[in-house]
Amino acid sequence: YDDCNESLTSPENVKKTLKVLSVELDRKYRSEAPVNRAWFHLLMLGCHRPKAHRIDDREIEGQAEGMDGVDGVEGKWGRDAEEGERRRGRAEKEEKEGMRGREEREGRGRR
Repeated sequence: YDDCNESLTSPENVKKTLKVLSVELDRKYRSEAPVNRAWFHLLMLGCHRPKAHRIDDREIEGQAEGMDGVDGVEGKWGRDAEEGERRRGRAEKEEKEGMRGREEREGRGRR
């Protein structure tokens, strides 16, 4: 996850990618079966969550219910993603500051 290019996983780019995928999958599988929206959900959750995050069924069901459509991707998923991005940004900032503080302390201790 950390190696992920942030711009590739931004909500806007994920939406664009999913729009293209939905068209391609729909074209490919139209004769076999309609594209299942929950599949896009799993893909989105996979793009946006750190590997350590365990996804439970309630979360997937709740987000699938709140999804208004692949093109808009509004509803619960859109709001959760925005809030998640903000929380993740804060956590990463705190983590970096924490690391810097620890390196300074350890550096002084060795001298």
